[in-house]
Amino acid sequence: MKNNLRGPCPYGTANWLSKITFWWAFPLFRYGFRHPLTQDHLYDVLPEDQSDLLGDRMEKSWNAHLKKCEDKGKKPSLYWAVIAEFKWEWGINGIFLIASEGIRITQPYLIGRIISYFQPGSTLSQTEVYIYATVVAVSHILQLVVNPRYFFNCDHIALKMKVAVASLIYRKILKMSSWSKHSTTSGKIINHLSTDLEKFRYTIDSFHFCWLGPLEIVAILYLLYQQIGLVSLLTLAVTLVLLPLQFMLGWIYGKLRMKIGAAGDKRIHLMNQIIAGMRVIKMYCWEKPFSEIVFNIRGWEVSEIWKANIAKSINIGLFQSASVVISMALFGTAWYTGVPLSAQRIYSTLGWVFCLRLTVFLFMMYLVEDNKQLASSLKRIQSFLTVEDMKVFSESEGTTKSMQKEGVFVSIRDMTEMTINS
Repeated sequence: MKNNLRGPCPYGTANWLSKITFWWAFPLFRYGFRHPLTQDHLYDVLPEDQSDLLGDRMEKSWNAHLKKCEDKGKKPSLYWAVIAEFKWEWGINGIFLIASEGIRITQPYLIGRIISYFQPGSTLSQTEVYIYATVVAVSHILQLVVNPRYFFNCDHIALKMKVAVASLIYRKILKMSSWSKHSTTSGKIINHLSTDLEKFRYTIDSFHFCWLGPLEIVAILYLLYQQIGLVSLLTLAVTLVLLPLQFMLGWIYGKLRMKIGAAGDKRIHLMNQIIAGMRVIKMYCWEKPFSEIVFNIRGWEVSEIWKANIAKSINIGLFQSASVVISMALFGTAWYTGVPLSAQRIYSTLGWVFCLRLTVFLFMMYLVEDNKQLASSLKRIQSFLTVEDMKVFSESEGTTKSMQKEGVFVSIRDMTEMTINS
């Protein structure tokens, strides 16, 4: 079994049923259940996930984006370059999300119809109830299939984006000029690779909610209107109050995360300078002044983290209370205005309110927060990618450097080959 876990990844040759059910990973799970897994048990990387291929692809796209922005007189954006390069991957993946959200909205209606069978005066037949129950069971099975598939694809796409941008960073390091190397610290580069690129993992999941969220609001409002009439407009009123507040808090959270990143970069740069000049600091007894500088920068960073956590907590609180506020407004107004409330209407309404709670007040909140963080992280990476490159001289351009003195001839070609003849 151990030898079977090495070699090409079975995902590349698995059929569609194995991919949907994740059966291709069963040998790894079975072995890991009985033995500890190590790095030797990892499959090979898929050909489409090779770093050299993704790096070539992203470098070509980034250079084309720079040229296009230069021709149009616009500022380049690494964020939009990455999104445009992988648009087909995450765009097609939205089909699974549409299916999952459609099933989730349909289920409260189906279960409400089943509940109405047990109410006095119901016109539903037993056969119709069995049909509704069968459709509910099948819908749950379908949701178990499409929902994990969507998030698996999102993680896969996020990983490809991380590898592509990391390859850009690595290639930039090899081309940096001496002045650029002195102005950029190794800690900052490590921070880009370890912290900034990690934002891809949390952002791809919420991309499609920028257009799916408004459509779902309209669909749920229509279904609520069919159940409780004009009282359903209170759902729109509460949403219009809470959603802009969440967007504002998410925008503030993103701005604070930018400040946290800037403070972290400044602290890392200062610590590198302190470590490099430690002998001088010890010789002149400058430990206390420099420790105060580090404490002040760290205090500023912690202060921004504290503010960001407050904004995040308020946003989570609005998400948790949204369904309660909407339900109280709907049922309270319906009771006051004399709208008849049955078990079917109550259950279906609550189901759609909870659907709205997840889609609008959770995923759209993450859409604002995570995209703001990703944009700020890629902006910092972009500032690194646009530093000066070293000058490369080509013989075809007539720039081959040579020197001859006292019978010794030195020729430097392409900054990589040096010939000495005497």
